[in-house]
Amino acid sequence: MSVPSVPELLRRGAQAPAWVSAVDAVMGEDWAHLELGRGGAERRLTYGEARRTGGRRRAAIGGALSPNPQALVKLIGSGGTATSRGLRAQMDYLSRKGDVPLVSSESTFGTELGVGDAAQIAAAWGLPDVERGGAERTSHFVVSFPQGTDPDAAERAGRAWAAALFDSGAYGDRWDYYTAFHKDTAYPHIHVVVGRRGLDEGQWLRVSSRGEITFDRLREVQVAVAAREGIALTGTTRLSRGVHDRPVPDAEYRRARAEGREAVAPAHSEASAIVTAAEILDYARDYQGAATSIAGQAPAFAEQLEAAAATILAGQALVADREAAPRLTPEEAMRMAETIEQLQAEVRQNFVELEADVWSVENPAKRAEFLRELASLKAEAAPFIRDDMGLQGYRAEALHADYRGLAMPAGDARAVAIKAEADRDVARLAERFGLQPEATVARFAAETVSMGLGRDFRAEELAERAADRAARGQPAERVDEATAQLADFHSRAGTIYREAAERVRGIERDDPRGAPEFGSTRDAAGGWGQARSGEGRATPPAGRGDDTPEVRGRHERPGRRRERDDDDRSR
Repeated sequence: MSVPSVPELLRRGAQAPAWVSAVDAVMGEDWAHLELGRGGAERRLTYGEARRTGGRRRAAIGGALSPNPQALVKLIGSGGTATSRGLRAQMDYLSRKGDVPLVSSESTFGTELGVGDAAQIAAAWGLPDVERGGAERTSHFVVSFPQGTDPDAAERAGRAWAAALFDSGAYGDRWDYYTAFHKDTAYPHIHVVVGRRGLDEGQWLRVSSRGEITFDRLREVQVAVAAREGIALTGTTRLSRGVHDRPVPDAEYRRARAEGREAVAPAHSEASAIVTAAEILDYARDYQGAATSIAGQAPAFAEQLEAAAATILAGQALVADREAAPRLTPEEAMRMAETIEQLQAEVRQNFVELEADVWSVENPAKRAEFLRELASLKAEAAPFIRDDMGLQGYRAEALHADYRGLAMPAGDARAVAIKAEADRDVARLAERFGLQPEATVARFAAETVSMGLGRDFRAEELAERAADRAARGQPAERVDEATAQLADFHSRAGTIYREAAERVRGIERDDPRGAPEFGSTRDAAGGWGQARSGEGRATPPAGRGDDTPEVRGRHERPGRRRERDDDDRSR
C-alpha cells in the first residue's frame, strides 16, 4: 500500500467539518487500516498535535501577516566536541585555516582568537586531552540570514544573538563561547561554539522543548536582535509555513558533501505524513479563525490570513513576498497576533463565567433552557476560535443524534395537541429512567441540537440519574451501565417524537391549507404536568379526558401499545 502524500491528506482534511479533529480529518476512513509499527499510533499523533503551542500559534499568525524571510537557527547534531584535540580541529575548520577571525564572547571583550588558543580554551571549558566517553562538552550553533543581507549588520546581529542567550544570565547561567562569521556564501551566517558547562552555576547548557532555552526561543531572539539591525525576519516553524517535506538530517548533508551530490530529504512514512498534514491543517484553521476575528476591523489583513490558509491547505509553502500589501513590520504583526489571542481568551473566559452561572441554576428545566441559549452563543463564537475543538461542536451544522424534538406548524391546534401528548409520554418515560421530567421535555424543545449541547445535556442526565438512585437508596451504577440506560431511553423517546412527527405530517397531507382549531387551544397546549400526583407521576391537563391505558389504546397503533406495556412492566 503506497504512502499518501501530505498534499493528498491536506485535501482530504480541508473537506472535513470544523468540529472534526485535525488528525481524524486527514485520516478520513483509513484509521482502522493504519499500521504505524512500534510506538503506537495514538502516542505519535498526540505528540504531533501537542507541538503547536500558544507561542507557536502567535508566531505563525504574525508570520502570515508579515511575510518576511524566516529566522534560521540550527543546532548542529554531533557538531560539538569532547576533547581539546577536537576543539582545535574545529577552530581550524571554522577559521578557514586562519582566514576568518574567531572572536571570543562579549564577557571576555570580544577579542580575536587563533587556533593556538585552543588549548587554553579547552582547559577553561573542561575538555580533556583524550576521549573519555559521555556527552559532548560543546554545542555548535549556526545562525543564518537572508540572501542579500548586509554582512556587517548580519555579524552584529549574530553576535548579539549569542550574547543574549549565553552571556546575559537570563536563562539560568552564563556560558562561554566564540564565534566565526562566514560571508563567502549566498547566505551570511555566524557559527557559535559554546562551552556547555555554566560559568556561574555550573549548569549544563541544554536546548529542549521543556527547558528555558527552546528551539522557538532561539528563533525569537534572532528576530528581535535582527530587527535592531534593520533586518526584518519572521520566527515561524516549517509546518506553519506549509513546508511539508521532511528536513534533511545533518548526517545526510555531510554524506552528500563528501560524495559531491545534492542532499536528499528522507521520504515520509505513513505516520509522519499524517502528523505533518494534521499540524498544517491546525495552522490553517488558526489563520481562518484569526481572519474571522479581524474581518470587521481589518479586512485587508483578514484576506491575507485567509489566503495563507488556502495556500498551505493546497500543499504549497508560504514565501516572503516583498511586494505584498498591506505591509506590517514583524513587531506590528506580532502585536496584532497578540491582540487576536487576547480577544479569543476573553471570549473563552466569558464562557467559563457564563457556564458557572448556568450550572448554578437550581431549576433543571430553566437550566436546560439556559444551556440552549449558551450553546447558541458558542455557535456564534466557534468560527472565531478554530483551535478550540470543543467549541466547534456547538456549530449549528454539527448535529447530535439525540434530543430531536418536534417542530409544529404555527397556529394548528391539532399539531399542538400532538406535540403536547408526545411531551407527556416522554416526561413519563423520563421518570421511569430516573430523569427529571420537566428538564427532559426542555431538552427536546427544538427539532435538533448541536453535538456540544447534546454533550451538556448528557452530563445533566447522568447527574440526574445518579441523584435519583441516591434518593431511592440504590447503589451507584457504573458509567457504562448509566450510558446504556440512557441510550435505551433516547431510543424510546426518539420513537415517540418520530411517530408524533408522522402524525403532524399526516395532518398536513390531509389538509395542506391548515385545519380549523377545535376545543381550547390553551387546553391542547397546556403542557404535560401542571398537576402532579402524590407519587410524582404526571396527570393529564384539564379538558383532555382520562389518560388511562384503555383510552390511549384506542388511538395508538399496536406496536406503540406493546412498547408502552413493556415500559409499564419495566417499572
